[in-house]
Amino acid sequence: MQFSIHDIVRIRFKGESEGLRSYFGREWKLFRCSESAKADIDVEFVKHIPIKEGVEFVSIFSAYTPTGDFIYFDRYGNKSLLPFETFGKKEIKIISENSIHPPSFYNYILIPAIRSFLLRKGFTFLHASSIAIAGKGIVFPAWAGTGKSSMVIRFLKDGAEFMSDELAIIGKGGDLYAYPNSLNLYDYNFNEFPELRRSLNREKRMQFLLKDIFEKFVYTPGSKLPATSTLRNVLFKLQQLSKNLVRVKIPAEELFPGVKVREKVPLEKIFFIIRGEVNSPVVRAVEPEFVAQKMARCLEFEFNYYYIYYLMFKFAFPDKKVGVIENALKLQEGILKNAFKGIETYYCIIPYGVNTEVFYNLLRNYVS
Repeated sequence: MQFSIHDIVRIRFKGESEGLRSYFGREWKLFRCSESAKADIDVEFVKHIPIKEGVEFVSIFSAYTPTGDFIYFDRYGNKSLLPFETFGKKEIKIISENSIHPPSFYNYILIPAIRSFLLRKGFTFLHASSIAIAGKGIVFPAWAGTGKSSMVIRFLKDGAEFMSDELAIIGKGGDLYAYPNSLNLYDYNFNEFPELRRSLNREKRMQFLLKDIFEKFVYTPGSKLPATSTLRNVLFKLQQLSKNLVRVKIPAEELFPGVKVREKVPLEKIFFIIRGEVNSPVVRAVEPEFVAQKMARCLEFEFNYYYIYYLMFKFAFPDKKVGVIENALKLQEGILKNAFKGIETYYCIIPYGVNTEVFYNLLRNYVS
């Protein structure tokens, strides 16, 4: 399999399992391309990576060898070699067991490698959902759990074109590039848009039904117990578990058949979303540089899992460091400041408890 992310980064797989082929065939459908001799990131999947004598463990999820290899373990014990030293170079070679958990490989191995190429070439990820309307890009950058996905869903219902849910790609010239992975939806998204449950398979619909029954007949009465009650605490934990069970990753085209994806559009407007203690939603103009600074740091937080492994790498090899990783914050902030310069930017504060429809109707005054 081979992929090209907008001709910025080319990734080639060799020896991948059916599970990996299915996962990336779904998540990177837009980026699938014909085989070529050149790839920026070459991934070779093998049956087994041996752990030889002399390997030292930093944690149950990482180890290193005397020869300089840093090893990542997924939750099931499957391994990948993390080639930190090649990050920032022209080519990155990754070796992984083909039994690796696909989402773990994507998040912990592949995304950090892609990010290094983007930064070197004047592009950056942005933690934002995004859409296109009339050929112009609109982004909703925000901290996790603020309402990015809900805004995208609401605009897609009205015919907007899909660009991204979790991560968008921004070029320093001010262009927005699509990164249309599956939407990452939680129970509160389905509570706001119950009609979306029709898109789920039978197993997921049954899980939602069981969650609803549990909350109505068990958790709600139990929540009236004293705060110190052991039973109340157990019910709270069960409720959180039930919410996690109904978390869904689903392609936009399964929710909205016929939805279009724009690969690249000029960025026109930015709506930075945050939750706050206000009586009603607030939308006010703000300097784009302010949002660039905040979102560069938000991205650092989103990639904190990856930095943990990089710090383990530095523990293993104290004399080694990787410039593109060390300077990532400075690089991405510079790219965002250049990209956002002159863009119409708004600071949006939404009180908890206000549904998406209220905020959407307010934003329609700013979106042509």
